[in-house]
Amino acid sequence: MPLASTPPTTRRTAFNSLISGCALHALPAACFALFRRMRAAGVPFDVVTLMTLLPAAPQSVVSQLHALAGKAGLAAETNVGNCLISAYARRGAGLGRQVFDEMPLTSHDIVSWNAVLSSHAQNGLAGDALDLYNHMCGHDGGGVEPDVVMLVGMLPHVPILESSV
Repeated sequence: MPLASTPPTTRRTAFNSLISGCALHALPAACFALFRRMRAAGVPFDVVTLMTLLPAAPQSVVSQLHALAGKAGLAAETNVGNCLISAYARRGAGLGRQVFDEMPLTSHDIVSWNAVLSSHAQNGLAGDALDLYNHMCGHDGGGVEPDVVMLVGMLPHVPILESSV
């Protein structure tokens, strides 16, 4: 069946599968070549496309994907926000925190909190991570309960926190 006569959702699924395969095999250039081809073919991207591209994206491309997500109305999706937080965390906690703060409070799930907390902890901001953790557990943080991933992520930073108290 020619590409032009294939339904758009089928074409998007095919492109997403190919992009995902390239991402899983650590081939970011191939991911973005396929994404450019997808866009040139007029196939609309979706949340799955962005969630596959963001972890594979070089830092110089993350903000461009963020802008595309915003234009497409997908930046407000919780899963996209979580991926953006993690992608921005590779170059510091600031932009990831900004994405987190701009997300609606009701969309902060355990993955959002894990992403922003680990971003702060990994970037040497253990005190800020602890403040965020306390906020998360409080009433205004939605009363989200920490999970094992979060506790394991915070554990290496406990000695830093103890020495600063």
